[in-house]
Amino acid sequence: MYSIDRPAWLNWPNALSFAALLTAWAAILLLLRGFFYLSFSLALVALVLDAFDGMLARKLHQESEFGRQLDSHVDVFIYLLYPALACYLPLAMRSAFSVVALSVFLAAGIFRLVRFTLQGFAATETGARAYVGMPVYYNHLLLLALVALKLYGLPYFDALASVLLLAAAALMVSKVKVPKPVSVPAFAALLLVIAAIFGLMEFYGSDRL
Repeated sequence: MYSIDRPAWLNWPNALSFAALLTAWAAILLLLRGFFYLSFSLALVALVLDAFDGMLARKLHQESEFGRQLDSHVDVFIYLLYPALACYLPLAMRSAFSVVALSVFLAAGIFRLVRFTLQGFAATETGARAYVGMPVYYNHLLLLALVALKLYGLPYFDALASVLLLAAAALMVSKVKVPKPVSVPAFAALLLVIAAIFGLMEFYGSDRL
């Protein structure tokens, strides 16, 4: 009998990464169609899927260079392209200063991902694993804060938001050590609750950006 060998890259961790990619792409498409709350809900789901691919790879002993490269490319869609488009479209950050800030934000994020792919984790003084520079997934928390400020009607929102994006860019390229989260499942559960709330806001919320 003939047997067909499964390619080494075709495994569950990489499938989870591709699922995160497609979810992020669906979020971007919804964002372009004007469904911000539903799109942000999907972006958070993509974050959760992305959070578990590495854990699954280590558990199944299926870590690979392909998986690391795939994860880094998927992160561009989830944590850089989506927040940048959300700032430019529903948050209406379209001044010259904001466009420059968004451009710097994207460039810093790409630099951060490439550096992490090449160098990996660093060790803290206690021996725990840590990121060098602010992890890109913190950009979703920044976006959540910007949405709250926009809905609150903060004066000079555009300028303040641009400064915050530049600060995030500086933190991403910095060498500050950020400890890796210990309880990923708890963090993921919290994100899914927030995702459900935003999904409901698309259909039942009264506030619109």
